[in-house]
Amino acid sequence: MNNFFEYKLEYNQISFYLGNNPTLIEREIHSYHELILYMENVGDFLTESGQRILKNNTLILIPKETYHFFKLPQEQSFNRLKISIPHSVICNTPFVSLMSEIKVIEDPGNSIMLLLKKLMSVLKRNRDEADSFFAKVLLMHLLCELNTLSEAYHKEIAKKSPFFTDITAYISNNLSDNLDIQTLSRIMHTSPSQLTHAFKREFGISLHKYITEKRLSLARHLLNEGKSPTKIYTDTGFKDYSSFYKAYMRFYGYPPSKENEI
Repeated sequence: MNNFFEYKLEYNQISFYLGNNPTLIEREIHSYHELILYMENVGDFLTESGQRILKNNTLILIPKETYHFFKLPQEQSFNRLKISIPHSVICNTPFVSLMSEIKVIEDPGNSIMLLLKKLMSVLKRNRDEADSFFAKVLLMHLLCELNTLSEAYHKEIAKKSPFFTDITAYISNNLSDNLDIQTLSRIMHTSPSQLTHAFKREFGISLHKYITEKRLSLARHLLNEGKSPTKIYTDTGFKDYSSFYKAYMRFYGYPPSKENEI
């Protein structure tokens, strides 16, 4: 029988999480960067551009606003260390290029694993203010080590077929336009039913939900640039402010007008 555990720390909007959970199905698009170490019983990792079967002790770097999907076989638990990093923490630093694309690093090496183990030991302590600061110091050291790795060290993700890369690219480039299923199926030269079923099978999320989350991610980016909520809903493809407001509240848990106060 597994003993499930959870440790958390937060420092200046950086969050550190070490946990063991009974199941894992995550489909996410978020406005922060992530660094994740999966330690055991890992499964499939899917992105907009491809997928990969993960091995134990695989380190993954996930840029902000990048759709990703983790899925484990049923009845398997997992251990992982997850670090969420706001873009404001690394902007105007060399780490921006490090987090510019998804990187999958199998067997990260002794120096990186040592830093990760030190970070995990900090999380298991009393988690006071000093520990939170020490966790950030270890994170900065870790990012420096990762930044020195050769690009060849980053394992490639098996590419998706051109059909799926074309449709995700089209969606990303046309979020303000009409993206209903009839329009997209006509552009992709397929039927609406084939498109919806193929997309859900490949990405683990419905096409409608994927488009909505991409639009909300863009909206959050525009709000953080100082744009007005009542001005951007058309730029992000929503038909009216009411539907934009409700979708934003449902996804983020607070109204768009509060974005810069979070």
